[in-house]
Amino acid sequence: MTGIKRRPYAILVLMIALVASVMLVSTAPKAHAAGTLLSQGKPATASSAENAGTAATAAVDGNTGTRWSSQFSDPQWLEVDLGQASTISQVVVQWETASAKAFQIQTSNDGTNWTSIYSTTTGTGGTQTLNISGSGRYVRMYGTARNTAYGYSIWEFQVYGSAGTGTGGGSCVNNAALNHPATASSAENAGTSAANAVDGNTGTRWSSLFTDPQWLQVDLGSTQQICGIQLQWEAASGKAYQIQTSNDGTNWTSVYSTTTGPGGTENLTVSGSGRYVRMYGTARNTAYGYSLWEFQVLTATVVGGDMITVTNPGNQTAVVNTAVRLQMGATDSVAGQTLTFTATGLPAGLSISSSGLITGTPTTAATSSVTVTAKDTTGATGSTTFGWTVNATGGGTGAPPTAFWGNVSAIPPAAHVMEFMIQNQTNGQYPDSQVYWSFNGQTQSIAQQRYIDMPANSAGRMYFYLGTPNGPYYDFIEFTVGTTFINVDTTRVDRFGLKLALLVHDHSGNEQEIGENYATFQESRTSTFNRFQSSVPTEFKELATDNAPYGIPSPGNDAAFQSGGPYANYFQAYAAANGDTADSTPQIFGCGGTLSGNPQLCAGLNRHVAQLPAAQQSIPANFYQAGPANYYAQFWHQNAINGMQYGFPYDDDAGQSSDISVNNPQYAVVAVGW
Repeated sequence: MTGIKRRPYAILVLMIALVASVMLVSTAPKAHAAGTLLSQGKPATASSAENAGTAATAAVDGNTGTRWSSQFSDPQWLEVDLGQASTISQVVVQWETASAKAFQIQTSNDGTNWTSIYSTTTGTGGTQTLNISGSGRYVRMYGTARNTAYGYSIWEFQVYGSAGTGTGGGSCVNNAALNHPATASSAENAGTSAANAVDGNTGTRWSSLFTDPQWLQVDLGSTQQICGIQLQWEAASGKAYQIQTSNDGTNWTSVYSTTTGPGGTENLTVSGSGRYVRMYGTARNTAYGYSLWEFQVLTATVVGGDMITVTNPGNQTAVVNTAVRLQMGATDSVAGQTLTFTATGLPAGLSISSSGLITGTPTTAATSSVTVTAKDTTGATGSTTFGWTVNATGGGTGAPPTAFWGNVSAIPPAAHVMEFMIQNQTNGQYPDSQVYWSFNGQTQSIAQQRYIDMPANSAGRMYFYLGTPNGPYYDFIEFTVGTTFINVDTTRVDRFGLKLALLVHDHSGNEQEIGENYATFQESRTSTFNRFQSSVPTEFKELATDNAPYGIPSPGNDAAFQSGGPYANYFQAYAAANGDTADSTPQIFGCGGTLSGNPQLCAGLNRHVAQLPAAQQSIPANFYQAGPANYYAQFWHQNAINGMQYGFPYDDDAGQSSDISVNNPQYAVVAVGW
């Protein structure tokens, strides 16, 4: 099965996407001047948290891949301490699906007495930009009714306005430890290193060995006046511990001590100075070690007036012998600086350039803890740490656990060729009543009908929708079902809309799996979009925003690569050098024009191997090693079971597509993700 026969559908999908884009643009409100973003990185608390990975601080960390989520009850609130009384002109609430129907925005100068400056009983969810007027040191969202059966969940809670000029405790808000070098007495494993506690990511943590004493230490780079400490404990917290400071990393002074540490988030007021600050634990609250999501050292001023923040790209996955590309980014509080990047812990076969581009081909299956550091010309540094898992080639790479596919023993016998079962894997974002399938003129939610008795058919498509039938969140699979076989694929030829995975089981008990890998299903939709942007070069980045949040179009279907677009000639010079002077960039991405009859050349151009001898063009280790190339397709291969996916129409050349054929099929399970 090749993608050529899908091209009429691609045109239809593009037309629908363009109409939707026009509708979105035409109804967008005009932006208002918002003032300064006051809330990012400030101390945040909440009435509750769904779990340790959805703490209040995740809503003010500037990362739209992390979120605060409450317990499933009313009322609930999320509060941020701006550090001093400030004038507020705008609040932006970026809701996850679990949004508020009725809520207030409230302000306070003392954290006890509150004034409402905005109220609604018809909250729409999504991103709500509220142009309001008020003042206060504390700002909170106070929710009284929910739009779903879940709790309240916010990706980002942003407060804009102008900061006050208060002094004293109110100005103790700058986290001097963020992305500074951290060390510890021990680490439970490679994925729980000390750097995780100062990376600004409440989804990563430091965890020690299961003994006393243990310590976690951060180097601020220079001696600082310290006014506060925030400890965001995982369940394995400290019962007895000290906060200590030092100017040399050897001689320590205690500035805080307790033997009754409660765990959770502890906000400590301290007074002291030092270049090095550490938590020194002598007794634990559990049988496990000491574990901190975040260790914040608060000062009244930014350290040295020079702060470098390296953007955390999130945990990465790759496949042995499949090329990778990841562009790191960073910001410097001092204008005009040139940043130089270095990295430690990269998987074997990968390297980083001085500009922060990580490239190469992984050679060994392993899990690494990678730390990327950026340094400017003044000597100031910043770093971030993330995990990188390299999977082995061959069967099962990235495959989900058995339970992922649901209760297959309940699948009824087929009256026709085989049975289909649709499995909800949206991680609680949508109930079964809002997960729909559509085939052969019939549309049902899986709450209404989970199983489909599949007759023989040719060139069939089954669509999947989340939220509403025929809504903007959709995707599809393609298949041909004969009397004794099925030929089926997942496809990213036209676009990415929903995470899909497929298991086909035959009557002999053999199984094949295709589609997005388990790690991709487990992460949030926003994280997937963000990882796409950080993984591809500049020309491809806007694909993640042009039709967001509904999907990511393939480059040949995006205006940026079409006639008149900034990258309309992206492939032209390379194609001409390899014998194709007739086809446009969109035709190369889509294997159209003269390439419709030349699968090998189309695949060679998309993978940037057309210049190699024919025998070298079918070796995956050679794919995507340089540009121009179809980095959109590469991303979906990197995030697919076994590394197999349809990223462009002739991706089946050299056997790289997600197309499978199964004889004597018994059933198929389609997992639909968010």
